[in-house]
Amino acid sequence: MTTEGNTPWLMWGSAQRVALRNDNFVAQPTATTAQLAQIRYGRPDSWHFFFQVTILDLVGAVGAAQIQVDFNLTFGVGRATARVPTFARFNFNSALGELVPNFTKQATSTEFGPNNPARVGPNFCDQIVAETIQCDISASFPTGAGTLIEGTGIQCLSFFAPIVHVRPEWNIEHFPGNEIHGH
Repeated sequence: MTTEGNTPWLMWGSAQRVALRNDNFVAQPTATTAQLAQIRYGRPDSWHFFFQVTILDLVGAVGAAQIQVDFNLTFGVGRATARVPTFARFNFNSALGELVPNFTKQATSTEFGPNNPARVGPNFCDQIVAETIQCDISASFPTGAGTLIEGTGIQCLSFFAPIVHVRPEWNIEHFPGNEIHGH
């Protein structure tokens, strides 16, 4: 049961500052990770999402640097779950003028690869069906982009919301999430 101060949507999104590591001089660079959302809705629903990445601090010479941020989702209904690594990817490239403080990219949809070789149109996704959702990010400097150093910071943000938000307890005028006190 949800109590005041513990509303159900507290874990439906967040913004986190992430300090990137730079280990490009090894064969397999390690990405910096962070969890942004953990949803346990209690019943299946269709969900919209919003992802955003903002460059905060750049430490070192920008040169030919790149930053890559992957939003990874694990979602499920009942006893089944699906893990979709790189559900959405954001690439920031200094050659395109994207590695400057406050440069921001966002998305409310993503495009998957073709699901068969004959597909000629895009394979867009702007909603998911789920009862549980976990969103985490992996952020890294792609191999060979060693001009930026450890301490370069980004802000990653994810929001999720059910497309239709009707809760059964509202029919009995019971509001455990304190949602009638909004502004």
